[in-house]
Amino acid sequence: MKLIAAADGSFSFSDTPTTAGEHTYTIHLFGNSTIESVSTTHVVTVLQPPA
Repeated sequence: MKLIAAADGSFSFSDTPTTAGEHTYTIHLFGNSTIESVSTTHVVTVLQPPA
């Protein structure tokens, strides 16, 4: 998986799960003296993985 970060702090990545089912992605941002730490999750359901 390759994470691509933009100058404005946004990011994207691509991933192709190889198994059917729910896949949970968790993102953590470690804070510093001016930015508060945060984390979030996103669940993706794969019905049929690529052949």
